[in-house]
Amino acid sequence: MKQRIPTAVAIFFGWLTLLGYFLRPGYQVHHLFIGWAATLAAVALLLGVLNLLSVHLHRIANQDRDWPYSIALILSVLVVLAVALIERDGPGGAMVAWVFRSVLFPLQAAAASLLAFFLVSAAFRAMRKRPTLPTFIFVTAALLVLLGTIPATGGVMADVRGWLVRVFSMAGARGMLIGVALGTIATGVRMLAGMDRPHSEREP
Repeated sequence: MKQRIPTAVAIFFGWLTLLGYFLRPGYQVHHLFIGWAATLAAVALLLGVLNLLSVHLHRIANQDRDWPYSIALILSVLVVLAVALIERDGPGGAMVAWVFRSVLFPLQAAAASLLAFFLVSAAFRAMRKRPTLPTFIFVTAALLVLLGTIPATGGVMADVRGWLVRVFSMAGARGMLIGVALGTIATGVRMLAGMDRPHSEREP
């Protein structure tokens, strides 16, 4: 009973919110529930940040493995939070945007560039151990894309890289997004129909 009541409440409000997209009289109720969900998401984010700080403070106190990285993480969180609180426009201000533009985005670009070399290295190791046609195609495509990124290789390789990214990579990415969307819709319909429950509510 303790699990069925929350499931029934979630199904009821889920159907009300869904019907608000299609029925004009239910739009205000739908808008109200969306606002509640946004507030709950903000509270969940705050609790997640507090839990993150608690875990890493515990690691620092016990001097677990790689605990200096925990110090760097906590300092980063506190600095960005202080900047957002000090600035007049809050998280959407110029100082926070500068932090994202000058610190976070370069780190993301560096991680993405390292990921490309790690993938090529892993593919080469797979070719040495057990060469297969898909692995050979992946290695060839990765090399062509990397060579097309280098300015010294000329315009032909850049055109080949653009064609590979525009045709094959974009088609694969869109196929994955369509699959994710269909899976999300199927999961949502199953939960709204009471056919499935979240993993946290399932009996062990």
